[in-house]
Amino acid sequence: ANSKAVYSELIEEGVKKEKLKLIYNGVILRKEKRINIRNIKEELGLEIGKYFIFSSIANLLPYKNQIMIIKAAEKLLKITNKFVVIFVGSGTVEYTNFLEMEIAKRKLSKNFFLLKQTIDIDKYFYISDVGISSSVEEGFSNTILEYLNFGKPVIATNVGGNVDVINKKNGILIESNNYHQMFE
Repeated sequence: ANSKAVYSELIEEGVKKEKLKLIYNGVILRKEKRINIRNIKEELGLEIGKYFIFSSIANLLPYKNQIMIIKAAEKLLKITNKFVVIFVGSGTVEYTNFLEMEIAKRKLSKNFFLLKQTIDIDKYFYISDVGISSSVEEGFSNTILEYLNFGKPVIATNVGGNVDVINKKNGILIESNNYHQMFE
């Protein structure tokens, strides 16, 4: 199992404890020595120092619950427009279109970037101020580990293995599907 939550689920499903091991996921620790954050922001058309950058680096799938982030951003827009949210990932055309329609409907088009999955992902970890994991279910999130590797705090839903890694020093856990709490 890759988290305490998955371990418990396997026991509930009838797997004997003596047949189980808890082995957390790992990520390759990497940090480029020379990265020009200014260039990355300029590629996206972001004025340096003007925007707070949230990102969600996850597949665009319903259980990753990006709609929760969109709803929280709608509330934030009533206070400030000095933020952007970057979604990086791939998914179904239907779900991607749904997210794009929700962003447009809520007048957030200037605040969101939907970017396709890329091998050059590190640049988005570098420019993020805060990472978000909004999943309604999770094993042990590699993305959270990667945010932490890059020294970024994380807002994550209290599901699966997220509770095994997020603490008051590196982020905050919120209730699953609670966009009011995410906004706060």
